[in-house]
Amino acid sequence: MRKLWIWLEERTGIGPQINYILYRRLPRGIGWFHTLGSATLFLIFLQVITGLFLTLYYVPSADEAYESILFIEGEIQWGSIIRGIHFWSANFLIVIVFLHMLRVIIWGAYKRPRELTWFVGVIILGIILALSFTGYLLPWNQKAYWATVVGTEILGTIPVVGSFIKEAVRADTVVGPLTLTRFFSLHVLWLPGLLMILIIIHVALVIRHGIAEPPPKSFLRTYSQLKGSAFFPDHVLKDALVSVGLFIVIMYLAITVGAEVGEPADPATVNVVPKPEWYFMFFYKLLWFFPGKFEVVGTFLIPVIIGSVLFLLPVLDRGPGRHLFQRPVVVGVTGILVASIVYLTILGLTTPKPPGTVEIFEKTELPEAVVAGYEVYTKYGCAACHVVRDVGVPVGPRLDSKRWIRRSEEYLEKILADPKLINPRYEMPRYEDIMSKEERQELIKFIRFLEQS
Repeated sequence: MRKLWIWLEERTGIGPQINYILYRRLPRGIGWFHTLGSATLFLIFLQVITGLFLTLYYVPSADEAYESILFIEGEIQWGSIIRGIHFWSANFLIVIVFLHMLRVIIWGAYKRPRELTWFVGVIILGIILALSFTGYLLPWNQKAYWATVVGTEILGTIPVVGSFIKEAVRADTVVGPLTLTRFFSLHVLWLPGLLMILIIIHVALVIRHGIAEPPPKSFLRTYSQLKGSAFFPDHVLKDALVSVGLFIVIMYLAITVGAEVGEPADPATVNVVPKPEWYFMFFYKLLWFFPGKFEVVGTFLIPVIIGSVLFLLPVLDRGPGRHLFQRPVVVGVTGILVASIVYLTILGLTTPKPPGTVEIFEKTELPEAVVAGYEVYTKYGCAACHVVRDVGVPVGPRLDSKRWIRRSEEYLEKILADPKLINPRYEMPRYEDIMSKEERQELIKFIRFLEQS
């Protein structure tokens, strides 16, 4: 081994660089919280390795994607475990990268001279979320399909350019085979390639500027006076222990729980209540507070404000103080934001009934003539895409809106039977072969009752 190292050193001259990376001195106080960055890298490594294995058998086709998942789960040796590792490491990656960013905010480590490190890190966070979104569709099951329909529909609410962005992401006017191919390309080629480039830049900047020491109450001591132990072996050992611990937990979950397969995607099925994975649940739940014409506040305005403030944090907070007491506004806003995300996530995960089956009315408060229509409404999960009494997901128009008063019975029958006869761009599936004519007539009576009440 020593001869190999001498041979490499003579030809590359990398010895000084390796020695600097491994034996550079770290500030005092660097502990377990500073392992979150290396834990993020380890989880990304797991994603790459397991993802490469999955691409050997996965078929990015709407006709064969689901079958290829069944083949990986049932026919390939270790296939279900490797897919489980991929799934659970992706979930842990979301948690760890958010904790890493939270640690940087608490330590004030985004300040000079580490502004560029922060900018790159925020972009990395965005790419990881995009990877989660694009990868979610690939199993091509019911849950993934309808969640993607809703997710891309949200993009369509962006003012001015929403329709263009939605169709660009879908590669079509609807979620279909072209969407799956585009998501696969983004998930395995474009986004990982960009992520690798940004990670190299991010790590290089961390090495260049060093790890920020825990902030003192005063900022009198300089970075050079706070030198502590070497990166290797002290901190490397902590990084390794955390990574091994994560791997053990992920392997346990991959073996005992695995990754969900679900039912194959069926665009004609209408009684499915789309719900995202837990890491997007807070956003999903946020939309419930902004129904109808206010939905753009939840789908566009709030995310843009939060994203912009997060990215520009080093510019907005340029004071020299890094201690918590010296940054009450940043710490306070961060605390409120984290608490809100946790609250909305828990609220979404613990909702006793999905919007497709929630009881909006007591049947006793409805006229007898519209009870049957209300039963049709709940049977087919209309609340998955329409709001009534501020309950439901605002993908389509509200059903208790006055807009339906001026529509004829023939119009409502036609839009229920096949919406694309009204407008080819409508996303709602055709009910002509799913819902009987009598059921459609009863549902129209219920809609008429809503508009009058």
